[in-house]
Amino acid sequence: MNLIEDRWIPVRRQNGEEEKIAPWELTSNFEHNPIVALAAPRPDFQGGLMQFLIGLLQTAAPPDEDNDLEWEKWFEEPPKPEELRAKFDPFVDCFRLDGDGPRFMQDLELRKETPKVKENSIYALLIDAPGENTLKKNKDHFVKRNGVQDLCYSCAATALFTLQTNAPSGGAGHRTSLRGGGPLTTLVALDPQENGIGSETLWHNTWLNILDKRSIDDAIDTKKLHRIFPWLAPTRTSEKKTGKTTYQADVHPLQMYWGMPRRIRLNFNRVTDKICDVCGDRIFEWVTDYITLNYGVNYESWQHHLSPHRIDKQGNPLPHHPHPGGFPYGYWLDLSEGTDSHTPAKIVTEFKDKRKLDTEQLRLWIFGYDMDNDKSRNWYETTYPIYLLSNEDRKNFAIRVEKKIEASKLVEKYVRDGIKDALSIKGGNLGSTITESFYANTEREFFNELKNLYDTLRENGNGLDILERWYEIITDAGEKLFETYTLRGDIAFAKMKCVKGSTRITLPIVEARKKLKKNLKGPKLRKILQISK
Repeated sequence: MNLIEDRWIPVRRQNGEEEKIAPWELTSNFEHNPIVALAAPRPDFQGGLMQFLIGLLQTAAPPDEDNDLEWEKWFEEPPKPEELRAKFDPFVDCFRLDGDGPRFMQDLELRKETPKVKENSIYALLIDAPGENTLKKNKDHFVKRNGVQDLCYSCAATALFTLQTNAPSGGAGHRTSLRGGGPLTTLVALDPQENGIGSETLWHNTWLNILDKRSIDDAIDTKKLHRIFPWLAPTRTSEKKTGKTTYQADVHPLQMYWGMPRRIRLNFNRVTDKICDVCGDRIFEWVTDYITLNYGVNYESWQHHLSPHRIDKQGNPLPHHPHPGGFPYGYWLDLSEGTDSHTPAKIVTEFKDKRKLDTEQLRLWIFGYDMDNDKSRNWYETTYPIYLLSNEDRKNFAIRVEKKIEASKLVEKYVRDGIKDALSIKGGNLGSTITESFYANTEREFFNELKNLYDTLRENGNGLDILERWYEIITDAGEKLFETYTLRGDIAFAKMKCVKGSTRITLPIVEARKKLKKNLKGPKLRKILQISK
């Protein structure tokens, strides 16, 4: 099977029909029934396939103004499938999934007879499968072992790419992905409800995430493709004494799209028909297991174009990772505009700096695994609106939004502390529950006011009225949340307290409510939102 020539990517067309296509068929029947979305059977496969397509286009067909291929040209008039096929043809031999030679994202030299090699069920390719330690301790209570035993070639290729791209820690020498275990990915996408194209297409959403050729300042030498695709040569291993760490200067920068931290080689079967345990297709060729060995490529200090980064105390950028609770709107500024401690993904910043799409409403597609070492706690996925503004308006926009988020964090803290005081609770998980509730209760208004702020700045307003309105929204939401959590009544939580030799009943809820109201009307919150009265 060849991942450029063969049809293996599941997609959905505008009329609702689903089929599998080869990558070069991404724009097939574009005028009458375009492909509008991927149709993978799992959400992490959706994210993996999207990154596969982006990586392929970025490698084989990036916008090149020097050769009369401007980004806007293909955005407005997508290339014919034959044009894409011609762009991909020089790389066909790099994308063979099976066979005796180099295989896509598989170790070139690994064989069953290789010393210390280990054989795994194909189920272990799935990131949410129970890890080795979980199986040893019989703790696979919710996600059972052996839930997947046979994969079709399409699902096997997708699972392999998804694992290599997101690889969590997997024990001694089993390396994490180029961005660390379970990285966060942010992509630019059209808003399906509000765009000037008329319909959302997979081509447009892919092309939105392609950088100009000059943004990756390193020519492709077709005689040294192993610098981009590491499976074309013996693995650059990372044993403790004899191995190497792989920095961006050691290989081609495009390897960021094709990182191969895990040493894996799939075992293929061709006997009789089966049903794929993931997608349900009837198949005649399938994958049941694979062999693996530790100490694969150990990537360090890379900055991936599709990931945001946080800045540590030494000023070093570190890839952002999902955390429990997902992506409340408090992350919006970090991921879309940037702050002193966070930088958006390069694709986001360059898009805002270079692209002119005044008629399109865009969104930020955010997804990734929340990992606890090798344990998958959750898959998080959401979208944020993003806006294109002039440099001066962008600066004012960011300042106003930063004030809104800072105020939200303060109100959330006031409410959280107030509820804990009212209920006489210390520690526990209540705090995180209150935090999630507060952001969920104010999220819709946050994004509504974000759009209002955008419109105000475009009309030369200063946006201060937005901050005043936000004050009313979050203080009202805070008081309502307090009441929701303390509805059981004051007397149930009454405490006896001796005051000047007499005994009286104090009511913690009443005291906490007074303190909360005082804080919400206090100068600290009003100063943040620049409210004078």
